[in-house]
Amino acid sequence: PHLKENYVGKLCANYKEEGNAMFKQEKYKEAEAKYTQYIEHDSNSEQAAKVYCNRAFTHIKQEHYQLALNDCATAIGLYPMYAKAYFRRACAYCAVGQWKLAVKNFLKASEILPSDQDIKQKYQWAIKEERYQKFGDSIDIVLPADLIKEELISIE
Repeated sequence: PHLKENYVGKLCANYKEEGNAMFKQEKYKEAEAKYTQYIEHDSNSEQAAKVYCNRAFTHIKQEHYQLALNDCATAIGLYPMYAKAYFRRACAYCAVGQWKLAVKNFLKASEILPSDQDIKQKYQWAIKEERYQKFGDSIDIVLPADLIKEELISIE
């Protein structure tokens, strides 16, 4: 059993390294595939949480935000104190305009890593975006149909 564990460990390490190399070359689909191969062999460890988080980043780069959110949730389930997973999940929420959830996840990441300036900056930015969204929602006024028609006529 020990030899098999060593073999699987080395295999997984190779998949992760290859995935990281593909990511750096901006070959996100290929990186995703390597991370998936890793997960097929180890899907339930703290190291796997990091790989899920890496794969989430490939999903974000490919604009597959729901897949990114799913991988971040899995990573957090495996490693609840992994700030990067909350950070990436917050970024995915930003991408889909879910500012309240983004703020919540940036806050959690900031609580885990209070000295990280990038997290703090993005947290503050997300708070502003959430306020803008609330403001925009509060001034959305439904105009009567006749007034809208009048407005369209006068613009022409």
